[in-house]
Amino acid sequence: MSNSISDFSISSIKKHLVQSGCFNGVDLLYYQHVLTSIKADNLVIKTEMDAAKVERVFSVLNNIQNRKNTTFKPLVFKTQCCFVDVEFTKLERPTYTCPNCNAFVTAHNDLMPMGTLAHKKIRKLRVQLHTCLDSIWSDNKVTRKGAYSLIASKLNEDNVNVHIGNVSSVPEAVNYFHAIQWVKSELSAL
Repeated sequence: MSNSISDFSISSIKKHLVQSGCFNGVDLLYYQHVLTSIKADNLVIKTEMDAAKVERVFSVLNNIQNRKNTTFKPLVFKTQCCFVDVEFTKLERPTYTCPNCNAFVTAHNDLMPMGTLAHKKIRKLRVQLHTCLDSIWSDNKVTRKGAYSLIASKLNEDNVNVHIGNVSSVPEAVNYFHAIQWVKSELSAL
């Protein structure tokens, strides 16, 4: 890629995806995270899914540079649970599934996973965490983005990785719940 990363912006990515007819349902926050992390030379890739997602961002940047339309294909990666090739289906929602243990995660319209693959118990905890979190921003003391930022601060995470879809264990869910309760108490003091 002859353009440097600093030549790209979220607005140029959005414009390109709109022109390609595939912007609807794209999480630009992740694209921003990758651009910012690369510019700061601190991009961390922990899993094959992370690598596939970063590869998707670079593919879009390459298409912008080469003035090609972007079309989204399913990501290819090994599951973090059983280390086998993930299976992709597009029924009601695009979904990545582990063929061995049936852990799954749904995806945005650009086929980027909305979190990590999870079993029923973790998915249920995620729903409960969302209910708790939604009660914070629904009372208009803070925006949804602001609530995530406060939780990210409490958990010492960045705003992209703190999404509930990335909670992948019971201890993580408990820590997340405590962070939500801390944010609630901080906001009630205002």
